[in-house]
Amino acid sequence: LFSNNVFALHHRITFALRDYAHKIVGFSGRVQPSYNFKNNAKYINSKESKIFAKRHILYNLSNAKTVIQKLNKVYICEGFLDVLALSKMGFKNAVATCGTAFSNESVASFNKLKNEIEFVLCFDNDKAGILANIRAYEILFKNGFYGSKIAILKNEAKDIGEVLERGQELNLKEVSGFKYYVRYYFKEAKTPKAKDEF
Repeated sequence: LFSNNVFALHHRITFALRDYAHKIVGFSGRVQPSYNFKNNAKYINSKESKIFAKRHILYNLSNAKTVIQKLNKVYICEGFLDVLALSKMGFKNAVATCGTAFSNESVASFNKLKNEIEFVLCFDNDKAGILANIRAYEILFKNGFYGSKIAILKNEAKDIGEVLERGQELNLKEVSGFKYYVRYYFKEAKTPKAKDEF
């Protein structure tokens, strides 16, 4: 299952990656603070194969799908630990991409859920996270999900996992994805002409 060697997951926090039917199709190993991973990738995944293509896998979807369908709502997170933290704080309808950008394949993962799902993008508040929100929103918009939202972390923490670690009460503000998107590009447009073109 791994492209390098059988010891690839040594000293890493290991996550089972499951398909929609809850069958394990691969693994992902994350670095952890008690071991030196200098010059190593933060995550390593199973080798791509006929049964495992990470762009088609959303972490925790097989566990969360019943709650997602009941609430008609899903939180899309950046990392596995954010999903675990949200679950610990009572949000059982969270999933994460597996080391890839949110894509058309990610949206297609919800086709088996017959209800109209509200997507809430919950990426980090740093520059990379903001860009991930923008790109994911574009994907959702192009797939006909116009009412998607962005969840902005209001806690003084780098991510949701840190909020849990500090024992804080989670403060997520959900805003219109469309307004977030427009504000972002208006801020990026440096001239009146650029704003008009947008």
